[in-house]
Amino acid sequence: MSSSNPYPNKYAGTFYKRIEKLSLLESLWLSTAVATVLASVILVQEYWNSPLVWISSLCMASLITASFLISQRLRNTCHQLQRREHRYAILAQGSHAGLMDWDVTTQAIDCSQRLTLMLGIKAANPPRHWQDFLNHIHPEDVERVTTHLTEHLGHRVPFDVECRLRHTSGAYLWVRGIGQAQWDEDTQQPMMVTLAWLNIHKRKQAETQIHYFAQQNQNVLKALDESAIVAITNPKGVITHANDRFVALSGYSREELMGSTHALINAGVHPSEFFKNLWNTLQQGNVWKGEICNRAKDGSVYRVDSTIVPFTNDDDEIYQYVAISHDVTAYHQSQEDLYQATHRAAKASEVKHQFLSTVSHELRTPLNGIVGIAHLLKEEPLNDEQQQMITLLKQSGEDLLGIVNTMLDYAEISSQLITPTPREFNTAELIESITTGTQHLCRRSTINFTVTQHNLPAKLVGDHDRIQQVINQLLSNAFKFTKVGWVRMAVTYQDHNNQLVFTIEDTGEGMTPETIELWNAGLSSSLGLALCKQIADALGATLDVD
Repeated sequence: MSSSNPYPNKYAGTFYKRIEKLSLLESLWLSTAVATVLASVILVQEYWNSPLVWISSLCMASLITASFLISQRLRNTCHQLQRREHRYAILAQGSHAGLMDWDVTTQAIDCSQRLTLMLGIKAANPPRHWQDFLNHIHPEDVERVTTHLTEHLGHRVPFDVECRLRHTSGAYLWVRGIGQAQWDEDTQQPMMVTLAWLNIHKRKQAETQIHYFAQQNQNVLKALDESAIVAITNPKGVITHANDRFVALSGYSREELMGSTHALINAGVHPSEFFKNLWNTLQQGNVWKGEICNRAKDGSVYRVDSTIVPFTNDDDEIYQYVAISHDVTAYHQSQEDLYQATHRAAKASEVKHQFLSTVSHELRTPLNGIVGIAHLLKEEPLNDEQQQMITLLKQSGEDLLGIVNTMLDYAEISSQLITPTPREFNTAELIESITTGTQHLCRRSTINFTVTQHNLPAKLVGDHDRIQQVINQLLSNAFKFTKVGWVRMAVTYQDHNNQLVFTIEDTGEGMTPETIELWNAGLSSSLGLALCKQIADALGATLDVD
């Protein structure tokens, strides 16, 4: 027997160890049971032959046994409840949901710590009444929540609802509420409802974004359908989608297109190498762009400018091709028409140039003869009347020769046969040449002519002859349409853009707004002004009329 063992008998030790583990209630029950058994033994020994004693003893033994069994069952039930309560506490702590028990009779509620945190409420001051919790529900959602609860309590319809709860900061967050009521077994009336509120705010935000992007995507697809020809095929090129514009342009019905390939509308214009390169590009996962010539159901040929995009799945495998095309048939037709019109215009311009050149050269010869004869006649001794007639003849011939020269210049510039020849020239000499060339105009009229100069550099670079030609023509027009008054020419130099500016003013009738509009459009009835504008455009200069 070991001195360390307080129980000399191993069975007695086991018994006493179990006794130590018993609760106070069970200890009292065991003491009462032992005392009762001892009393029964004493009574049986004293009243051995009495049946009443035996019956009483048996009844007491039965009661003791029953109470022991009941005690054991109560103990097991308490342990189960404790385990379940422990598990419930662990689940409540580990769950993302805020839990709440609602006593339907008293309207009292018991909120978990997570629910109070969810609402931003201090743990020491949680809501205690159902109405307090309803005040946290968004006003637009209260009716829906209460309706679902009524359906659950009255008809046992599962309670599952989404609503918004107000945080103490004033912001609302989306939650999903799931609940289960407990009903009285006798009255079938609801007693308690356990509600779990799960925070789904991020999910709702994601759903809102998804809905927004889905709507945007729908709008883009709608706009695309309205503006382009859209076709979708599977990896084998079989058409799985054709929009209305594709149907209208091809002339085939959607049913005829679906399940077919683009071979149905192949016009036979492109070589086989064209489509081989197209498919090689797409099957490598690259985008193909180009023009394709197709044939509609009625046999007409049309052209489309296409962009074909391959789409791949998560395994990087192509699962469809999307072709977005635009009808460019009208564009090609307009380009062809423009080419033909340009070709015809070029031929007409060439014919016009040849005609003008021929006429000009044919007119120059006799005109030069007339002017020369008139010049010789002026040297002869003639009376005053004859001198005036010869002078008029000479001036008319010179004017007509100037018109012929202008026609020839206009034809050459229109045919782009004359190009600017810029060179350095003396500015003063240019002004002097222009002034000298205007003297004969002054002698033929009583118009006062003045020239002013300001800030002119000594040298400039430009086409001296063409500049002089334009200014002389403009001065000639000014003298021609000014009966009385004056003609002024101002010449200035602009440092900021290195330009020489000629300003010619007169007291003549001027041009009407309609005439100015026609002249700006290049439709002037004056051959001289038309030539001036052509030369100015060729020189890169501007010519304005006020």
